[in-house]
Amino acid sequence: MNGCPHKKPYDQLVNEGLNGQSSVRDLPYIGPFFERRLRRLGFRTVNDLVLHFNRKSAPEIYDGLTRLLQNRRKNSCTTDYHIADVNHCAFASLRGLFKELHRRRDDYRAL
Repeated sequence: MNGCPHKKPYDQLVNEGLNGQSSVRDLPYIGPFFERRLRRLGFRTVNDLVLHFNRKSAPEIYDGLTRLLQNRRKNSCTTDYHIADVNHCAFASLRGLFKELHRRRDDYRAL
């Protein structure tokens, strides 16, 4: 997934039971740090995220995800790599979620 270590694609996750009532923690690359941040902002379930970003333009979604997924140690270096301002894998993961749900938009209520 965009240079990130392989995780299951969203079509497979949805087929295996990921749905609107699933916790944000069930999403690939959303670990404890981002789970806490999302929960503090009121995003507890997949449906909370979907409802927040529903009917927003692509630039609004991009900006919103960028703000949500900023790294706590942004723009610093470790001995191994430079930490980007935004967590690339979490961003790509949520983008993948929205793309899959858009693809299945006629079935979303069932999800």
